[in-house]
Order: sequence, then C-alpha cells, then structure tokens
Amino acid sequence: MPDDFEHLSMMWFEEALRWSASELRYPQITCFQAEGIGSQSPMSLENLQDMRCLTALNLTHSDGFFVYTMGIQREVAERAHVHDSSWRWVDPDHDAHHTAGIVHEHHHAFYCYDFYDADLGRPIGEKFQRCESIEGLFIWKFTNGWGVYNRSGTEQEISLPIEATGVASGITSFKHTLPGLDGEMYLKTEVNADVNGDGVVNIQDLVIVANAFGKAEPDLNGDDVVNILDLVIVANNFTDN
Repeated sequence: MPDDFEHLSMMWFEEALRWSASELRYPQITCFQAEGIGSQSPMSLENLQDMRCLTALNLTHSDGFFVYTMGIQREVAERAHVHDSSWRWVDPDHDAHHTAGIVHEHHHAFYCYDFYDADLGRPIGEKFQRCESIEGLFIWKFTNGWGVYNRSGTEQEISLPIEATGVASGITSFKHTLPGLDGEMYLKTEVNADVNGDGVVNIQDLVIVANAFGKAEPDLNGDDVVNILDLVIVANNFTDN
C-alpha cells in the first residue's frame, strides 16, 4: 500500500475502490481505512485535510465505509506526540500515560470527526463521475447535497445548480473553491417550495409539480428530474391549509 496521500497514492486508492465495486461478489461491503499522521493532533490542519480528502474519495468512489485512524505506532509513541483535549473522551487515561511516560499505541483508534455527521441523504446516479470535466475532480450527487473530491493537483472552483453550504468551510454559495488534495460535502440550503411565487405554499404548487412529472423543472431537490420527492418537499412546506 502507498505510504503517503500524494497524487499517485490517491489514484491507487481510486482504482482499488473501483475494483472492489466491480469485482467483489454480492453482497459486498467495502471498508476503507486510512492511517493518520500519528505525530500530530487529530485536529491538526494536515490531519483534517487528509481526513476530508479521503472521506470525499470514499463518497465519490464507493458506497462502503471509511475510517481515519490515529496512526500512532510504537516507534512513534516512543517520541513526543500530542493530541487536543478531545482525545480524553476516547481514552480518559491518555494524559496519565503521557505523564508516567508509558509507551502506548493508537494504531487502530479513530476520532469521530464532526465532518462525518453531514446528512447527505441517499446517492443519486453513478459513482466515479468527473466534476466540470476536470481530470482528478470527482462529484457524487445525493438527495441533500454533493460530495466532491479533488485530486487534480490544483485548486478548483465548483459550480452547483442550487445554493449549498460547505460542511467544512461553512460558506454558502452557488460556487465554491476546493483546494488540491482536499474534499468537501455541500449541503443544499432550504428549498423554496413556493413554485408559482405567490407567497404561499399550497395545493397550487403541488399541482404544478405533479403536472411536471418526468421533466427537468421545477426540480426542487436538484436530482435533475421532477418526481415524488419534489411533491413531498412541497407537501412538507404547506403554509396555506
């Protein structure tokens, strides 16, 4: 296995996930584990970027599971290494071990990042899709947003069909900038279910959506087709009963 997260290594991971998706027998479960930079805090800038990049890689190339481990093995543990205070939640005795000089390993321990909590919903369409036709930039659409992974080697601007908020960046816009070797999840902002623009959401909006079934507009959830999911959005936002 490659020992870093540079471009060739990421391409190796991509191909491994592609192979698993096409060659493993049904029912298949793909589990992707990456080892973090053990000499740094799990919240260091490098660990956070690697975690986002690899999480987004898994989102765009697999429907399996991913975990980012601490990666501290004995040879590293014998040297100084640090963690933020959140590590105490995982191991209450961790500080005491450091104070006593006890050599310890964290090899398969992992930190549950807030980034993982984003509710993207269910995937739509096929995996392995390039974004903006750019080599190394991948996107997978979900009912509640998009997962984007950038292995292109440079910063990229992503244009989304509706306004969305970056889970890590906190930026809300139609356009987002994603650094190289990084990843992000973009969650759709509140949908405007007032299809006819009369200031209320009611049966008239429901009829408009129902009559447009199978068409491209008014597509309220961004999955490129008007269907039952758009009807549900309108019904859940009724303001005139």
